[in-house]
Amino acid sequence: MRMRPRQRSAWTWKLLPGVMMLATVLGGQAHAAQASFPPFPGDQNVCYQYLSSNISTSPGTYGMDLRSHYDELTDSGIISTLQGNLRALSPPPTCIAANWTPVVEQIRTELSYVQTANDWLLGPTGSQTLLTQIFAETDFDVDSVSAKLQNVDPSDQIAANLTQLFLGVGLAIGGAVAGLPPVFSNVFNQVSNYIGKHGGFPADPNLAVGEVKGKLAIMYNTALNGNNDTHDRVVTDWSQLKAFAASIVGTAPTDEQQKAMRTAGEISYAVWLWQTLSQTRWHIVVPVIRNDLEGCYFQMVSGYPNPAIKYPVSNNLGCGPAWIGDKCYSTQCNSPSTEAFDFLFKECPPGQAECPDPANGPLKINPADVFLGRNGWSLPCVGTCPLQ
Repeated sequence: MRMRPRQRSAWTWKLLPGVMMLATVLGGQAHAAQASFPPFPGDQNVCYQYLSSNISTSPGTYGMDLRSHYDELTDSGIISTLQGNLRALSPPPTCIAANWTPVVEQIRTELSYVQTANDWLLGPTGSQTLLTQIFAETDFDVDSVSAKLQNVDPSDQIAANLTQLFLGVGLAIGGAVAGLPPVFSNVFNQVSNYIGKHGGFPADPNLAVGEVKGKLAIMYNTALNGNNDTHDRVVTDWSQLKAFAASIVGTAPTDEQQKAMRTAGEISYAVWLWQTLSQTRWHIVVPVIRNDLEGCYFQMVSGYPNPAIKYPVSNNLGCGPAWIGDKCYSTQCNSPSTEAFDFLFKECPPGQAECPDPANGPLKINPADVFLGRNGWSLPCVGTCPLQ
């Protein structure tokens, strides 16, 4: 299994063009003390120190405590090399078989667990790669959603809850694959905690639209750091390492699992962008006032782009069902973008295998979610709200 070294936020430029965002990827905690692992008693510890000094192709690389370097063993193939060296390593005359064998078996197990943690957290189908694909290597962002909504003012204030975004992505990933190890799903909770502690989530979610890209870039960089920090804490503590790797040792997310998790995470991110930015343009309109001169209040300037996207309400005095208006004024609302409606609500074309598509649409959002404030939607409302 080839592994990708810990990532250093190379894709930040796409999130925040023209601004150099430097992410200092943590090297983890200081070298783990051997006390984090089950100690070798008496003469076994002497055997362990000999093993540590001689397991590397260049003797002495890891001093007398290999375990304290587990957070460094992230390069592709290094653990495979160490395992091969360990199989070929003979004990010194002072280390009898009764002491040597249990040490070798324990270190062999620990190295296989570290390899598993590397594959699930840092590998090409692991959580680090997922973070990059979801938040950086995508064709949707603040600008693309704003363009579909049309005429979004960068100075408009929105409630951009990045904590909700990240946790929602984690939940979507966790539910994307049947039988996904719970320890892997928990990684995103740990990364979220790290982001919160290290300033990746704004203290005040109320931002101007023009500020959102920069805040997303900071969150993404901090998430990469948090993923690396989570990896380092796992591989430098035996209880955490065993809990993480014992049930999945020797495995890594498959390409199909990674694809399903990526798609679920990207859709969750895309929906969050729509929920967040649509508030700058759209209102739920429930006309309740009727007179002979103007008919129902809040008339659209032109025809509705998609009459099928309505949600019936009662007690609206014969004014028809609720609908979405764009930039509503005293008695009128503009018609929303047909492109935006199709992107959100349109059914999948017959025979389209990959649907919904977070970048190209449709997302297949249930219109009732938008009108009834379900699953995170919270559009401003004109008329009698909440809907009935």
